Amino acid sequence: MEIARNNIIILIMFFSSLFSNEEFNYKINYIGIHVANCTIEYSDTTLSFLYRIPSDNNETPNIHADRKYIEAVNIKVDVSTTGIIDKLFQIDNDYQLIINKKNGKLLYYKKNSYQPNVTNYIETYPLTYNNYLNDKISYKSNNEKLSESYNTIFSVFYLLTHNKENILIDKDFIIEREAKLYTGNIQNQIKNQFDISIKENDSSQKGVVEHTDIFSWAIFMEGGKKTIYLNEESDRIEKCIFNKGFISLSAEYQGK
Repeated sequence: MEIARNNIIILIMFFSSLFSNEEFNYKINYIGIHVANCTIEYSDTTLSFLYRIPSDNNETPNIHADRKYIEAVNIKVDVSTTGIIDKLFQIDNDYQLIINKKNGKLLYYKKNSYQPNVTNYIETYPLTYNNYLNDKISYKSNNEKLSESYNTIFSVFYLLTHNKENILIDKDFIIEREAKLYTGNIQNQIKNQFDISIKENDSSQKGVVEHTDIFSWAIFMEGGKKTIYLNEESDRIEKCIFNKGFISLSAEYQGK
């Protein structure tokens, strides 16, 4: 009996003993002042698709014994203000993503962020097999936005340090941010130094939320210079610097 590839196909998403855990801590500076801390965690996981086969008598479908597995990476990012800045302009952002380990495409996304006057809670629905085949992800929102499953900026960070051969250098590629699409381009003129440009594809395109968190805004602001420095021996990002006019934001590795 042919496997039905429609809405009755279900996805069970599980974490397979989460091995290969990695944690990286960064100090974030704004115009030279320590304003926040950032922790990034990577752990290997697996997505497993279970198939349901419709029975001939339209009763509850049987579950096919065969499964499809996708090697993936669970990414957790925490950004929170510190010191006097935490008293004046508190920020607390938590992101969780699951990406395809090979190509970095987004499979699941969740963000819970707070800053004065802007609170975001964004999450995608569990991935269906149809959406996976068609490179689609669906956001939980009033209008249930559907977006292409492209790389995110966090996917780019991961691929640069763990799977660099799948990063396009000096070629345009699409970056997805909460149902908005951008064109990215990476230049690598100096060893372990990568300059990234990001340009919004369509300013009229609305994302899941009207106002995103300030750190996402800083990363995606057009113009200026965005530079990533790698520590190749340790497979990590050593420093990121984002400059535009008088705005200068940097993140520097502080240890595990």
